[in-house]
Amino acid sequence: MSNSNYSSVQPLTEDPIRSFAEPQEILSDGSDYRALITTNRGTILIDLFQDKAPITVNN
Repeated sequence: MSNSNYSSVQPLTEDPIRSFAEPQEILSDGSDYRALITTNRGTILIDLFQDKAPITVNN
């Protein structure tokens, strides 16, 4: 299925980046981490479980 609303984009480099440096760990013990997602239908509050997925929450 072809859609004329899309166009091909050339890569920025010939050699894609395959690895990234780890982010600095900034989680604090005893803190509760949440994310707010605002849409045109309202705001969603998400509780992030740093004890279950600390790497994901830290990112």
